[in-house]
Amino acid sequence: MLPLQENPRKHLQVLDLQRPAPTKEAENSAKVSNSGGLPRQASRILCTAMRLAVPKGLNHLPDELLQQAIAELQ
Repeated sequence: MLPLQENPRKHLQVLDLQRPAPTKEAENSAKVSNSGGLPRQASRILCTAMRLAVPKGLNHLPDELLQQAIAELQ
């Protein structure tokens, strides 16, 4: 018999199922999710601006292009 087959229960550990207090990261993510979707809006603006920059061969996003992206999303 193999050593693990003798008594498989001796290798189990008791888990502490109490939940820890929320971390600062969790609290910050809750604040961000209640910020009216600003990260989502910023993501849409940046994605639109990058889409507009590709045909022009740009490797940066000038202010005019960001303004164009915002106008396109409104």
